Amino acid sequence: MKCLEIISLRTSGPFEQKAREYMNKFCGIVKKDNMSKADFYVHDSIPGDFAIVISSHTQDGKVKGTTLGLYMTEVLKQFGLVDYNCWLLVDNREALKINDKKAIFDDDVIGYVNNET
Repeated sequence: MKCLEIISLRTSGPFEQKAREYMNKFCGIVKKDNMSKADFYVHDSIPGDFAIVISSHTQDGKVKGTTLGLYMTEVLKQFGLVDYNCWLLVDNREALKINDKKAIFDDDVIGYVNNET
C-alpha cells in the first residue's frame, strides 16, 4: 500500500534560507538511498511555508512513518512550526475497511458490516 508522509514547516526571517537547505538535503538523502521518493514544495503565496512529501510503500497497511521522516520532523522544529501527517492510499479495487468492517455504499446510505462471518 502506498504511504505519503507530509512534513510542513512555517518559518520566517533568518531561518528561511537554512530551512530550505536542510529540506533540499533531506530530499537528496531519500533519493540517493532509493528508500522512497521525496519532493520539496514551497507555498505559492506565503513566504516561509515549505513542505516535503515522501512517498513509500508499506506491506502491512498500517500508518507508520519512515524513520527519516520522523527524524526530519524533529530536526526542522529548530526553524519554526512543524506539522507531520502520514496517509495511506485507499485502493479502489479493495473494499474500504474501517475498524475491521466493510463499507457498504447504496445510493444515499452508507453502512458498515462486521467481517465476523
